[in-house]
Amino acid sequence: MPAKLIQSNDGFNLFNLFEIRSFIEDLNLNETIPIISEDAWNNAKRIFARKHGKSTNYDFCKKLLIDFQDINPKVKYSSDFEVFIKESKLEDFIFQ
Repeated sequence: MPAKLIQSNDGFNLFNLFEIRSFIEDLNLNETIPIISEDAWNNAKRIFARKHGKSTNYDFCKKLLIDFQDINPKVKYSSDFEVFIKESKLEDFIFQ
């Protein structure tokens, strides 16, 4: 009988990933400005690719960022980004 490994990461907060925390730091979010500028977003993505391009977590972290920017193509709010990360699961971004 063939077996299949089933793994769940329930309870794992994506904020705990070093790569995600690093990206948030590179955004240089300011509590008084709720909007993430396009320049800040693109700069943080470039830094992310340079710093974490060889990480085993790079592909699904990149997918998370792409999904967020696709959902929010015009205006990116820092609070929306935080909620997006909190409500997302690791399994949502792992390529099958």
